Amino acid sequence: MFLEIKTHDSQLKFDLFETEDLPLDSIHSPKEGVKIRYEGTMVVPTIRFPETIFIDLEIESGHIDEFARWFTEKINGQEIQLKIDSEEVKINPADIEDALKKKIIVG
Repeated sequence: MFLEIKTHDSQLKFDLFETEDLPLDSIHSPKEGVKIRYEGTMVVPTIRFPETIFIDLEIESGHIDEFARWFTEKINGQEIQLKIDSEEVKINPADIEDALKKKIIVG
């Protein structure tokens, strides 16, 4: 699955990958059964969401709820926009979990 995260926080990608150095294709396993790979960041001159972070997500179906809670905690109340495979998702564990389950079931 592909995550697209629009944010005004230039530190967020480093927080998600729990590192200070983030080359392309960096892989991180924040939870058991979850791998995220950094696909890059697009920066555009805008006031609201100047950075878009692109992440490839590999997740086992039994770990979706853990990932949804972890992701929400990492966002920590920030205003962001999240798309999972081009579908916009609200930033709360239940909606993220539902969106991921749909993607796994539908494929």
